[in-house]
Amino acid sequence: MLGGPDALSARAPLPWKKYRLWGVLALGVLLIGGMSFSLYRKLQDSQPG
Repeated sequence: MLGGPDALSARAPLPWKKYRLWGVLALGVLLIGGMSFSLYRKLQDSQPG
């Protein structure tokens, strides 16, 4: 075998810190996008015409 018996039993732990960081970043992007869309709609409603 190429990796030997250790390759079958050893598993790398999941990088929870990396997943948490990307989750927080994606949530921030969604929050800022929602706020900007809400502001855009308010500005469109307030313009005459």
